[in-house]
Amino acid sequence: MKVTVGTFNLNNLFSRYNFEGEIAAIRDEDTSVEAEVLYRFGPQDTFKIRSYIGRLVEAKDEAMTLKVAGRIWEMDLDVLAVQEVEDIDTLRDFNRDHLAGKYPHVVLVEGNDPRLIDLGVLSKLPIGGITSWQRAVHPEDPG
Repeated sequence: MKVTVGTFNLNNLFSRYNFEGEIAAIRDEDTSVEAEVLYRFGPQDTFKIRSYIGRLVEAKDEAMTLKVAGRIWEMDLDVLAVQEVEDIDTLRDFNRDHLAGKYPHVVLVEGNDPRLIDLGVLSKLPIGGITSWQRAVHPEDPG
């Protein structure tokens, strides 16, 4: 059986976050803002709240997301390893919304990047066990 395998850097595939975002009115280090935020959810509501070191972040540009999806379609791989994914929900949404569910098997491996980005695998074939070496250190140089 021939299986095609490849890799692709999704370049900051975040659900609605991009670590470059900022509020234009709040630029100076001296500026402070005091605010109270209230979230109300009904029994049928779904929600996702995430912050990253207190910075406002924005969605990845849709045109760029479509361009990435087009390149993945052209590759037409059986198994695709991807980098720079925010979380499993974002990867599943990308597969469903931009790849038309091309890959029925989707997994995520937590990364150790300080920007909280992870690694994923999209596969047309079933995926077995996943092992992460995220916390592995060299025995002679653990630092």
